[in-house]
Amino acid sequence: MAANYKLSNDDLQSLKQVYSAWFSEESQNQFSILVTGKTGVGKSRLVNALVGKKVAHEGRPRTACTDTVTSYRAEIDGVEVVVWDSPGLQDGSCNENVYVADMKNKLNQGFDVMIYCLSMTETRFYDADKNAIRTMTRAFGHELWNKAVVALNFANRIIDPDEEDELAYFMGEKYHWDKAIDDILGELGIDCKVRKALPVVPTGNIQTSSPSNL
Repeated sequence: MAANYKLSNDDLQSLKQVYSAWFSEESQNQFSILVTGKTGVGKSRLVNALVGKKVAHEGRPRTACTDTVTSYRAEIDGVEVVVWDSPGLQDGSCNENVYVADMKNKLNQGFDVMIYCLSMTETRFYDADKNAIRTMTRAFGHELWNKAVVALNFANRIIDPDEEDELAYFMGEKYHWDKAIDDILGELGIDCKVRKALPVVPTGNIQTSSPSNL
């Protein structure tokens, strides 16, 4: 039993490394990130972690806290970063077209990276997740996935129910999500090379005292 194993992704270093690489490649002074996904998967919490302070209201899982696309600014690795928080898709309000139109209007100058959020604690890849991915792909085109990162939020909450091998259990769950994401993107006709290159990053922190933690 790997008794002491816990995923601790302090300050979301894995995710920050992904877009830090983009910073260096693009050599730009400002970077724009769209955070999106279905309702209740920790988008606003991730926004707070990226910005480094509590700027977006966080609610209970599966509840919607954001009803309009809102921007927040931070400096990461010396680069000005604009982080866009967006309403949860598939929230049952029938406002999805309004949400997407708001995204396209406020991001009419484009964005550098989309972070698509999923909750790693979900026991299966629900139709709502698939429909939200379909919605974003229809709205922004296949090229959206060339500049995407998938964040598996709440990864720190993944615990082996049998308390046998935490690491093996965690990696099994990660494989499940990798395959589910690849399957839906394949169904949508996203090129195999793009799917293979897509970063899927577990995010979470075992500390809970700071608003920047997941």
